[in-house]
Amino acid sequence: MGMFELGSRDEVKKYSDTPANRKLRHWAYVFAAGMIGGLLLSIILLNVLSHVLILIIRGCVGLFAIVFVVLVVVIAYRVNKARINGWSKRDDSNIK
Repeated sequence: MGMFELGSRDEVKKYSDTPANRKLRHWAYVFAAGMIGGLLLSIILLNVLSHVLILIIRGCVGLFAIVFVVLVVVIAYRVNKARINGWSKRDDSNIK
């Protein structure tokens, strides 16, 4: 493990493999691929495309990056919330 102890991989995987989180993760992959594709497109076709079209492509890449970051933050929030709720339920059962 690294500097921060987040728990075992199996525990994190259990919380992150819910259908809703899996769907969000797949959408994050789609937006990441769109970012990479748009950047490669603007790099490869730099001399062929007009400046306006390159700016539009880079603007779309920026929007994809913002959506990607929001999706990753939502996934991290949902997983951590589920883990904390799981820990609190587990701790309550040990007290009784």
